[in-house]
Amino acid sequence: MTVSVQNYLSVSVPSMNQATEIADRSNGELVLYKILSINGEQMQAEEIARATLENILIYEGGKNQSIVLDGYKTMIKTPKETFLTDVVYRRMSGGAIAAVRTAIPDTYLEPGDTAIDGFNEFEVTAVTVVVGENYSQMDIEA
Repeated sequence: MTVSVQNYLSVSVPSMNQATEIADRSNGELVLYKILSINGEQMQAEEIARATLENILIYEGGKNQSIVLDGYKTMIKTPKETFLTDVVYRRMSGGAIAAVRTAIPDTYLEPGDTAIDGFNEFEVTAVTVVVGENYSQMDIEA
């Protein structure tokens, strides 16, 4: 069985250094890769999400400047089961799981998959991954 899933990607670039290069490629795609580096050398790269670039937003504040890129793309996929680890938060609604947060993202989890957190099994409707230099989390909605 396959399902149609719409990817939404949003990337924030915390500077204006690449503004000209980004503006010159405004009809491109956003591609998110998982990269394995050992001692600074790239050993493996794997694409985990792709979206057609739709918006280039420039934010200029008194102290900070950033560029935000976002876009959507519909993908066809086969749902799978995923066991969640490092669950730090569960939100219940009417006795059923409504959302889960994990400390370590699973970049293979997608809407349409079945997530199992040790207590609950539910179909994933949305996945939000936040990754920073020293921080990461994944929010999963049922």
